[in-house]
Amino acid sequence: MKKETRIGLLILAGTLGIFAVVLAFTIWENTPFFDMRLVTIEVALLLSIAALFATALMAPPD
Repeated sequence: MKKETRIGLLILAGTLGIFAVVLAFTIWENTPFFDMRLVTIEVALLLSIAALFATALMAPPD
């Protein structure tokens, strides 16, 4: 894999991770019920992990 491709994928993964953290914080602040907060935080974390895996899968083979 080219160095530029690796850097681009790292930037994309970081951006998606930051988006997931902001989404989780927004959900945490706007959800009144504690149980729903935990569920939505878990969903946001799973989305961030899925985004990292998708970013890794998009990397072209050497």
